[in-house]
Amino acid sequence: MRILIFLFLVIFQNDSFGQIEMPKINDILYVNTKSGLKLRNKPNSEKHIDIIQFGESIQFIENSGYTQVKENRTGNWMKVEYNNQKGNIFSGYVSRTKPLEYKSEKYDCHDLDYLRDWIATRLDLDSIVYSGKKIKYVELDEERGKFYIDWAQYDDGTTITEIMGYEYYNHIYETYSIGPNDILNMIDYYVFNKNKNCTDDKYYNRPKVISEFHQNGSLKSIESSELGGLRIEILNLKTVIEISYEM
Repeated sequence: MRILIFLFLVIFQNDSFGQIEMPKINDILYVNTKSGLKLRNKPNSEKHIDIIQFGESIQFIENSGYTQVKENRTGNWMKVEYNNQKGNIFSGYVSRTKPLEYKSEKYDCHDLDYLRDWIATRLDLDSIVYSGKKIKYVELDEERGKFYIDWAQYDDGTTITEIMGYEYYNHIYETYSIGPNDILNMIDYYVFNKNKNCTDDKYYNRPKVISEFHQNGSLKSIESSELGGLRIEILNLKTVIEISYEM
């Protein structure tokens, strides 16, 4: 089974945290970069107090009040507390949920099942507001194809649609809960582990990710045919993630 993945990332460009709302005082955030995050004396300072490792938690104190772009991530400098130490970190490398750990024994080098598990971890779905299903007929190579479509909308605004056809299965997520920084961090972490765990496979040894950015440095699109056929596009308002399976 081959997995084709297309992600269309749609979000407000002036959202400096890469999320829909800024954290509140005492909120818990998690470091989401494979190399760890420096806890600095002052915003943008070269001096640092400590290095916070991937997946570790920090407590938000206050926002520094200005926005910056670092390594194509748009974010704020935040004052936080970590291990009884107070310092400053850049918000582009943190998330509200604990990042999903990549386990080589669980994920195959030839697919992106990790991505589906990562989405499930990021989305905190509760009550369904409405749901439905229908059948759609389309012309495919001089034959009439039948597709079964199921969808559900949740109370946080997330919509999940499943489209099932002959040798075809499609998952579409529309959500406000995943931002561009989350996507960039996830891809960096995934590629890092894929390189490390798939060194015997020439095709998957070093997947190439081509990124395009706006003039201000914010993310515009990402493509990678070597990551199962991956595309991310920044448009407006929502994050739309489409995962297509050819069986």
